[in-house]
Amino acid sequence: MTQVIRWRVFALAAVAINLAAFLMVRVAPRPAVEVGAALDVAVTVPVLYFLLIVRAGVMPLISMLPVCLLGMLRAVPCAGDRMGAPSGGGRRGTRPRGVDRGAGTSGLEGQRTER
Repeated sequence: MTQVIRWRVFALAAVAINLAAFLMVRVAPRPAVEVGAALDVAVTVPVLYFLLIVRAGVMPLISMLPVCLLGMLRAVPCAGDRMGAPSGGGRRGTRPRGVDRGAGTSGLEGQRTER
């Protein structure tokens, strides 16, 4: 296989895997699907890069680093909170913005305010 063909096969496979993963998460937003899609993006694409590009001697092994980092970065939107993405401002124990605390409460337990 020539270098050009290897790059084209890798690019087509990477785009197809990313597209399929994000479409699956949108169509079936279940935890198992989200984690599976995240693993496909974070693991499968770098493995394909290694097998098609690095192992053939087209690029050095150090070129795996940016591919792996991009794979992990792309995997976070697939998995959401399951892979450490912050939610609700990123602080534990706080409510997301726009959540109603209930009529007449100040946010403290057991205290009511007069209107």
